[in-house]
Amino acid sequence: YPALVNHNGRVDIELIAEQEKAHALHQQGLNRLLMLGMPSPVNYLEQKLPNKAKLGLYFNPFGQIKALIDDCILAGIDALSHEFQAQHELVIRDKESFDRCLDHVRANINESVLAIAQQVETGLTLAHQCQKKMKGKVSLDMVAGLNHIKQHLGTLVYPGFVAEVGFARLADWNRYIKALARRLEKLPVDPNRDRLQQITLDKVEQAYAAVLNKYHADKVPAELAEVRWMIEELRVSLFAQQLGTAYPISAKRVLSVLEAY
Repeated sequence: YPALVNHNGRVDIELIAEQEKAHALHQQGLNRLLMLGMPSPVNYLEQKLPNKAKLGLYFNPFGQIKALIDDCILAGIDALSHEFQAQHELVIRDKESFDRCLDHVRANINESVLAIAQQVETGLTLAHQCQKKMKGKVSLDMVAGLNHIKQHLGTLVYPGFVAEVGFARLADWNRYIKALARRLEKLPVDPNRDRLQQITLDKVEQAYAAVLNKYHADKVPAELAEVRWMIEELRVSLFAQQLGTAYPISAKRVLSVLEAY
């Protein structure tokens, strides 16, 4: 299956054996080509982002702000290119459709990246506050809970998380960080309850890991990959129920989905 493949900024056409992998790589390569073919929205962000939001982006725990901004830009391009392809019911495979898509992205990228950066800033600011709270001495009955929270935060904020999470899911991503913060608040009040909830979560995560182990990393079915987000919703229901979940969720429901694999 032919695909555009991104190699550190250089995009080549390659033949990929698996269709699903080819489709994913092609989209990534397309996004990179679109990025190379248009002016950067960075200056627009500089003008439009409030100072507070600019400061929040510096809470990126991976240092360089440029890498985070590029990640936001890629997320915007990905959302807009998907939007264009869905609207026109096509997959971009020729210059004419690419040029039309590029026009669409150019026309909308500034506002899209601004919206993404604002969402990212909100989440990173809260994540930074959580990290500060987790420093220093803690009582023994909180150690396990804090370790789980730290590990969880690392699955929500990492290099490249913006494009991987995607524009459409950033509001949920923020809710997951809020749920993590709520768990952190409640942990000192009732560490035993936190431990019991974690036991439920562990069973689901272990089952998910066991199913994922059946597949090569780049051959995981899309529906199975979505279980990751079901588990995030389960976390919300266990540790911050008042925030609400996107749909009814329980450990039993997640496990029943996994049984199909």
